[in-house]
Amino acid sequence: MSGRTATVAALLAALLLARCPACSSTVSSPGAPPAREHESYFEGWGEGYDADDGPRAALANAAQIAADVDPSPVEDDIDALDQPAAKLEVREVRWEDEEATRSKLGRAEFPDGDGDGFRSVYPLTPTPGVDDVSTPITTEEWFRRPRVPPTPVRRRGGLSDPPSGTLGWDPSARAALEAELRRLQFPASCDDAAVLAVPLEMCPLGCRVHIFLQRALIASVTLGRTLVPLPPWDAGLDHLFQPVTNCSLRPGQKGATEGARRELGEAMEALTDLFILSGAPHEKLEPLEASYRGDKKNPARAVDGWLAGLRELMREQHASEQFLGDEHWNKNSPRWKRAAATLAPYTVGRASVKDDGNAAEANDIIVCSNGRCDNAATARGACVRPEGCPGIGLNNDQFPDVLWRIMRNPAAGDAPGFWLSNQPEGEPAPIEYSPTPEDAARIIEAFDDQRASVAGEVQAMLRGDDEEEPGRGLLPLPGYPYPRAVSVPELPPRITVFPPGSFADGCNDWPSACQPHFALHAMLTSWILTRPLAAVAGFITPATFRNLDRIAHPVVTLQVRRSDKMGEDPFYNIHEGYRDLATYVRALDDAATATGKCFKTVFLMTDAKHAVLELRRMHAAGNLTVCGEKPALVFSDAIAADREYSVPVFVDSLVGRRGNESAVEAVRRERLFAAELWVAAKFSDYVVGDASSNVFMLLLEAVAARKGIADIPRLVSWAPGEEHHDHVARCPRHDPVTHRCYWMSSIGASLQEGWHSVLLANPWVNGESRAVRYAMREGPEGVERLLGKRTERER
Repeated sequence: MSGRTATVAALLAALLLARCPACSSTVSSPGAPPAREHESYFEGWGEGYDADDGPRAALANAAQIAADVDPSPVEDDIDALDQPAAKLEVREVRWEDEEATRSKLGRAEFPDGDGDGFRSVYPLTPTPGVDDVSTPITTEEWFRRPRVPPTPVRRRGGLSDPPSGTLGWDPSARAALEAELRRLQFPASCDDAAVLAVPLEMCPLGCRVHIFLQRALIASVTLGRTLVPLPPWDAGLDHLFQPVTNCSLRPGQKGATEGARRELGEAMEALTDLFILSGAPHEKLEPLEASYRGDKKNPARAVDGWLAGLRELMREQHASEQFLGDEHWNKNSPRWKRAAATLAPYTVGRASVKDDGNAAEANDIIVCSNGRCDNAATARGACVRPEGCPGIGLNNDQFPDVLWRIMRNPAAGDAPGFWLSNQPEGEPAPIEYSPTPEDAARIIEAFDDQRASVAGEVQAMLRGDDEEEPGRGLLPLPGYPYPRAVSVPELPPRITVFPPGSFADGCNDWPSACQPHFALHAMLTSWILTRPLAAVAGFITPATFRNLDRIAHPVVTLQVRRSDKMGEDPFYNIHEGYRDLATYVRALDDAATATGKCFKTVFLMTDAKHAVLELRRMHAAGNLTVCGEKPALVFSDAIAADREYSVPVFVDSLVGRRGNESAVEAVRRERLFAAELWVAAKFSDYVVGDASSNVFMLLLEAVAARKGIADIPRLVSWAPGEEHHDHVARCPRHDPVTHRCYWMSSIGASLQEGWHSVLLANPWVNGESRAVRYAMREGPEGVERLLGKRTERER
């Protein structure tokens, strides 16, 4: 292998102004496989797995129109037909106004109920080389207390490559993962397979894909089961991507299970109208599971109570009065009750079970009570792997041990599946952590009410000598120099959650162990996105994507999410508007500075027509440049010529199967969206956007999959006036609300103020900003009142 020589160090440690003496150590990196070796998965799985030739059709279409050439851009004509019929009322926040609000928030007096600003239990204790009291450290640094400082990151070009100690993977690791997915998801006999049935979440596509892959699929693989979408919530992916399984629970469908299993499919068919009329799957299934668990001796009473509660819920959700009226309800209740009585046992483990807990018969189906399959691990007879399912049920276990073992050593004698970047010469060895007595006392003192147990758990985990989980070990802190090469642990490191049961801190607080999760999620996401149906591949044409034939690398995808972000985006709630498009253009230049890559192509992804038109005008006028040059601008012409739509959601696509005209249009729009995701996954070298959107995370994972590197963005300062600094500093107090900061790495940069995604749950390092917490609770009006009162007092 070749090409993995890296001179960078750590974005995680991007904070020092003084150089580290250890940074001059001679290092050599094993060669990372070229990106093209990671792209074979674009060809799909072929006959027996794929429903049509969509993956190869997409490649063929793209090859005809996308050559790697110098774009030599010219100004596009903005046609009169592209002008919106009416001026859209879009509230945008200029850079200057944004800075003024940040300044006010930094001085704002929040209500006492919002605490001191952060929920973290960890003080900002100085670390070697990080001795400025205002310089924050992560939770992991607080626990591990590195003895040497992190390596500084150059402001210009310092993020061209991942920091030292970043986890990467060989194509053989992905091949091993896909072999296990084929084995489980495409069994020889669907009647004999142990099934985990999951309702797809009724949310936009990014959310839908993430929850299905990162929660439900990982749970099913851990248990050794085949994951099958549960009717009626089973139509959220199959109109876009190749099949995820050859099994079905719909009677009469290809791959449908027969015999005793047919009863479940028929029960779900009987409950369809009741289930999809209003609300989400978990609002129906979780109460049914709870009622049945609480009253197993009288299941009829349990079902009666559940159905009465469901009727009240549907009233609150403003379901049809005709549907809820006594005549219709009483007529259909007996049928619904029979079906619910059939369904309920499957939520707790329907299979007959032997005394030793193993499934005794083929009728083995567990129905997930939500899209995440949170109930699966506790269902009776859940684990069907002969070797057992260690770790299942732990909320922080997002990488199944069985998959890690398969992927870590994909073939005897071949290259290891995982590697670490920028390692010193020598035979790799495990990290040996030996806490000093002072370290032990400090850890104990941090937990007044759980001192002994927590201190023991933390120290055992750090030393890698946990009796219950030997071999789990540690990965290096990315960006910190190590005197010798570090080996990849035998088991995936855990993301620690302290205090136990608390999620106050997120994945980024323990970045070393977050990397395996991100690596797995990147491979799973790309497995879905790069296997489109032929109906999606048909959109990859010059008629859809303007200027696609002018693509030249490096390519950056610019993601501008608006639409439904109005209510759920902290930035909108804090600033009462969307980011100015000029802020996104500025971010392109900042990313180019940090990575040393002058992007030649900008691929625009947005759900807003007005954003496409305005960025086209900026580009034509020479106001959209990177490194002073005008890049090619690639965008979906279908969106630019279309009217403003709300985000299409699962239920629209489901209803579309029934011929509803607007819902059929929703299916078309989702196919166009899937085509955009494919183009981004195929060509993007970097992504700039807002990680409060699942779409940004899909794009980041797609770039990571092509490069085979788990370079998770870190929170760094990028404020005006810092241009003269030689090195990047950390975001002051880890607070991107009152300071100008980016989440940034060698594969992407986010303008995120604060939110959560499926992977980076609570990505506020060391706690949540009180401004975010206040804004999400009170909305933009509450923030305006807060800052307005402060302004009056100042006067």
